Amino acid sequence: LQYTAHDLKLKVIERAKGRFENWRDFQRDSLVPGNVLAIAPTGSGKTEASLLWASQRQGWEKILFLLPTRVTANALYRRLNEYFGETGELKPEPYPAVVHSSAKMFRQDLDKNYEELSYYRESGFFKAVTVATVDQ
Repeated sequence: LQYTAHDLKLKVIERAKGRFENWRDFQRDSLVPGNVLAIAPTGSGKTEASLLWASQRQGWEKILFLLPTRVTANALYRRLNEYFGETGELKPEPYPAVVHSSAKMFRQDLDKNYEELSYYRESGFFKAVTVATVDQ
């Protein structure tokens, strides 16, 4: 199962509890096939805009978020899990991945059944959606 722009738009709207017409210009403008550079303050909706942009991926292209610290990577992983995790209606994969120096322990804290083999798969950036620190 593949996420479409429409699927992600509905998830983003649901999460934002707003309508697409009320979004900022850069969020609406993110639905383009080319590259996008969004510079905006914290909390302005850059993650949602990036999800809409990434929803236009084709085939086996991946969504990769690189963040400066493990704490920010963990926080974004939790947010993305609301979109792509097992609790969502669409389940292309059980979870997004999180990759950094202590990601395995972080995942084991969240899920006691988390297996070492899953960690190796995720650390190889095989998942469709991955959050990592820049040094990875």
